Amino acid sequence: AAKGRIQTPEEQIQRALTREQNGTNITVYELLMDAWLRLRGESPVMQKAIGAYNTDLFIDPISVELFGGSWHSTNSRSSQHFSDRLRYMLDQGWNQVIIWVDTLKWPMSEVVADYVVAFLEQSRSDPTFRRQYRVIFGDGKVVPVAELDINNLTSIPSRAGCEDFRP
Repeated sequence: AAKGRIQTPEEQIQRALTREQNGTNITVYELLMDAWLRLRGESPVMQKAIGAYNTDLFIDPISVELFGGSWHSTNSRSSQHFSDRLRYMLDQGWNQVIIWVDTLKWPMSEVVADYVVAFLEQSRSDPTFRRQYRVIFGDGKVVPVAELDINNLTSIPSRAGCEDFRP
């Protein structure tokens, strides 16, 4: 009955809160990252509602998005939604880590949790360090990003120019 109906901002916010409370849309990558971060003394919130959006994992002041699968880059509607969501979260003053995961190309390893914790410590130590984002592969290699170009964030990155992560 609601197909095609535009939701009000209040309805979108309530949907995000319900998603957080019910723990829906949680992937195996998110569960694994949650466990790794807890082993490092952090307490992430899964599917945290930030306005009308949900982030995969949230540890104040950063959100973590895990991109597993190619739909983030092949579906233009998903790409636009992610761009809008990232802009909103950055505008709210949060930092973001985006992790590209693929079982064959970029398998997720525990080093990504070390990267997130290092970024978290940097974010916590400097209150002016806000509205930053980082993009890494599941194996901890940094994806080079020359400038903030949110409109092109979701295309599948290449390995050219990547550096090994060193905390």
